[in-house]
Amino acid sequence: MKKIEREMTLMMGTVLSFCLSLFGTITSGQFSIPSFLVSFVLSLILSFIIGMIIPLKGITDKVTGSMGLERGKLSTRAVEAIVSDIIFTPIITFAMILLAYKMSHGNMPFVPVFVKSLILSLLVGFVIIFIITTPILRFVLKKNGVQMGGPQGGPPQKGPENNG
Repeated sequence: MKKIEREMTLMMGTVLSFCLSLFGTITSGQFSIPSFLVSFVLSLILSFIIGMIIPLKGITDKVTGSMGLERGKLSTRAVEAIVSDIIFTPIITFAMILLAYKMSHGNMPFVPVFVKSLILSLLVGFVIIFIITTPILRFVLKKNGVQMGGPQGGPPQKGPENNG
């Protein structure tokens, strides 16, 4: 399962970093390929570090469990997306705005730009995470020979063919 969690972290981090970097550079009004690439690489590195340090699955399982939510339900997926978004997006957004601030040599108001970007990025991040988590999970599980089962593609089935 650690292998699956690592692969999920890598794939989710890549997609989230790509989308947030693209969103951030486009909404800045200063879009360029170099600025997007720098933003994407920095965001990707941060996503990988966060994903390897923070046990996201454990945290989301505890939160949804404490709320009495059932795995695979829409409400559970929404809460899982919110938790992931709250963990990843503020750190990535802060780094991106700090980078833009440094590149502008302090010629932009840091706090107002950060707050506006954070609000927008949290909304965009939630939508992205909510939409892509299940397809990526299905891909990673299939790639690793684990069958999805249960209602709405619920938790993996533990059985002799996939050794639980």
